[in-house]
Amino acid sequence: MRGRQTSALACRRVMMAALVVEGLLLALPAQADLAVSLALPDPAALAPRTATVSAEITGDDPVLDYAWEGLDAWPPCQAARCPLALPLAGCRHVAVEVTGLSGATARAEGHACAADEAGLAPTARVRVASGPEGPRVGREVVAGAAAVRLQRLFVDGAEVLESQALLPQDEGCHALDLLVVDAAGRTGEDHQLFCASDVAPRARLFADPGGRVQAALQALCGDHRHPLGLALTRVEGAMVPDQGCGAFAETPWAFTRLTEVVEDTRGVRSTASLFVGRVPAEGPRTVPWAVVPSTVGLGANAGEVVGGEAPFALSGWLESEQLGRADITVTPGAERNFSFVVPDFGLEDTAYTLHLVARDARGASTETVFAVEILPPGLDAGVYDGGGPIVAQSDSAACTAFGAEGAAPLALLLIALPWLGRRRRVCS
Repeated sequence: MRGRQTSALACRRVMMAALVVEGLLLALPAQADLAVSLALPDPAALAPRTATVSAEITGDDPVLDYAWEGLDAWPPCQAARCPLALPLAGCRHVAVEVTGLSGATARAEGHACAADEAGLAPTARVRVASGPEGPRVGREVVAGAAAVRLQRLFVDGAEVLESQALLPQDEGCHALDLLVVDAAGRTGEDHQLFCASDVAPRARLFADPGGRVQAALQALCGDHRHPLGLALTRVEGAMVPDQGCGAFAETPWAFTRLTEVVEDTRGVRSTASLFVGRVPAEGPRTVPWAVVPSTVGLGANAGEVVGGEAPFALSGWLESEQLGRADITVTPGAERNFSFVVPDFGLEDTAYTLHLVARDARGASTETVFAVEILPPGLDAGVYDGGGPIVAQSDSAACTAFGAEGAAPLALLLIALPWLGRRRRVCS
């Protein structure tokens, strides 16, 4: 008798729940109204700080789900209010998409920022636009208190060296990251997951605690899902659990971009990405970045370090298919300046990568990688890509072409886009 009573009670509860849902659906107007806006922290507040971003809902459609972008701490926040750690002076693009009971969706976006004593940080935004050749990814950069000196735009594991690039024509999801650094070392970031299909695998990377932290130990975490429930296989990259975190390990001092690629049983692949790195507890709220002029010639060249705390330790090398790797001499100069020497290797290679590592007095470090090209004799100085020169852009644009009076017939020319990660190039 007790078993029958329990069964009947459970049945009545299910029926009541169904009636409640049915009542809610009947109570919704014919066209439910749903809108969302973001409440963001004061951009002038100083780092380090823990800020709160909030989704403010208007309308009569009850919200069932909050999907956030730009938050890297585990576990993923799925509430209307979410914390965001900002240990460095910088801005991070954040967005939220809400889904109502009626199935309607609404989206809002903005920038969560922390400043330093010298002023505001820059903002960065990845833009994806449709076109006759397919989706095209570009960038939108707005300077803060100082000019932007470095820009790096990534599609999956590759650096985009042009101002724009076509996205791969497939059914997967692609990790789009934009990182910019201004003359004071303040950063602007945007991270997006662009999916060409509603049934592509969703791969996301997180960290416990978040990406840039002062903690000595950190665990990498995964949130890999498939809308159709298909099994996923890790193809390459960080190799984190599909759901949850791996073991805690030492947080790297070097500012690093991690990627992971997963594949479903149909062969559709998706990429996840995450910036990680240990943040010094004391001193300026920036890390060091090595920057160089737009033109790098054979012989002696000059550069400077933006961000971080002096003195700096610097090293560098050149790589190409014929050369392999060859170390170059990098000599610190007065204040933040440094010099480096590019030898003439006498090779037929025209494409090189220039790697510069800057480490500051507190141990924070970054590696910036520049694509350089040796021009054939007779060509004017400029940045070339296939059929012609890249048009000169403003300071906030991705690529800049510079003329160089009196340049040698063979000159190493720098494409002004340092990058982290693999050497594969994404071309438009």
